[in-house]
Amino acid sequence: MDLDDPGPIPTQTDIKKVCSLLATDIRKLNSLKKEDETEFHTLCQSILESTKKLEELTEIDGFSLVLFGSDLYPFINSLISIPDTEISAIFLSILTDLSEKTENIERLIKEKYIITAIKNAESIDEINIQSDAQYLYSIFNLISTIIDGCEEPKAFIDSFIKDTILLKLIERQFQRDDFDQNVLAASELLAIILQSNTSTIALIDDGFINLILRFCANMHTTKQAEEDEAASNAFNIVIILAMDPVTVKILANLGVVDILLQCTGSSSHKTEKSSALLAYNALDACLSTLPLCCEQFVDADGIQKVFGLLGNQSLKKNFEFLSNVISIIDSLLSSLQKDSTQMKRVLRKFQEKDYEKMNIWIKLTEYLFKNVNFEEEDQSNSDIFDTFLQCCSSISILMYLLPNEAKVELASKINESMVIDYQLVIDSALELLEQSPNIKDRVEGGIKIIELLCKSDE
Repeated sequence: MDLDDPGPIPTQTDIKKVCSLLATDIRKLNSLKKEDETEFHTLCQSILESTKKLEELTEIDGFSLVLFGSDLYPFINSLISIPDTEISAIFLSILTDLSEKTENIERLIKEKYIITAIKNAESIDEINIQSDAQYLYSIFNLISTIIDGCEEPKAFIDSFIKDTILLKLIERQFQRDDFDQNVLAASELLAIILQSNTSTIALIDDGFINLILRFCANMHTTKQAEEDEAASNAFNIVIILAMDPVTVKILANLGVVDILLQCTGSSSHKTEKSSALLAYNALDACLSTLPLCCEQFVDADGIQKVFGLLGNQSLKKNFEFLSNVISIIDSLLSSLQKDSTQMKRVLRKFQEKDYEKMNIWIKLTEYLFKNVNFEEEDQSNSDIFDTFLQCCSSISILMYLLPNEAKVELASKINESMVIDYQLVIDSALELLEQSPNIKDRVEGGIKIIELLCKSDE
């Protein structure tokens, strides 16, 4: 006997046989009376073995065609909702494999397998029962895969999000003190749902938002890669929520600025650096959407951190970080009340230490302009150009808001530059103004002063 012989290669016929066995057993299971416990367990064991065998056959060409054309097809919902979650978890993972192919997704959506799976999860205990935990993970994973692959993710999400407990199942994972694959999968799925269907944001209540913020605060110092990935998902969720004009007010009332500032940290650990970048990204989203967040940022002494970063030589090595820092400062200049205490504190930062930060701002503007490739139209180049425009817009606002002595100093630095000049600043500020009409008075006021200075230099 050859022990190395793997035996006959499985074929579509094997798939049909297993599907027929499953269909027969499920039909028997559905007809059982409640008191037939022994027969119930016997059938469940047989169904479990057949389901495991079916999972081994998924790589056979034409698997999905055979499955959906088999005797098992009418009983798929029964298999998903079977009381033994070890069985249903395995079968959901089979459906997840099928959903990797676009041609299967439409059928999975049409048959409403997701709704059946979520409904069956209403009584699970994923904390204490391993098969329930695996079942929930399989639900999260299947939904994520379908959203990623379907043509109309918004419509798919709308088909189940309001009438099932999915959001409650996700929220439950954010409430946990421990960490496992379901916490990671829940954070990933929520980010995908909110990004794919922004109307879902309205379904996230204050309590859930608070849990997400606390999750960010608790996870930003993690050392494990999977925990860091979950933290990244949570920060991205905050960013999505911050872009909604209603939800950002809830975030502000829940102390989002203080929490995110705590997450910026100062550690050199790789994961904490990653969380710090995400925290600044989320702060940028909050400040650019709501002036109240700008006030809270200054009151929490965030300007000490962000202006401190301006002088950091390593800032140029990470463009995303540089972009966030510039955007945050630009939001402060654009949104704070002109004569407020907070605005005065921001303006003082540009004037202190012999205009050190003003000089750095001009140097960063030059650096960005030199790195714009006007012949390329890729996203990276576009991002650099947009950040350059923000710098120029801020220069015009500074020219409008700074006291006269500081205005003269700023004009002098522009005049001394070998890279930028008055006209470039004006044209760039006007270009950004088309996208941000709310700063019209400040930008145009600064431009008028620049034009006057141009004439006086002639």
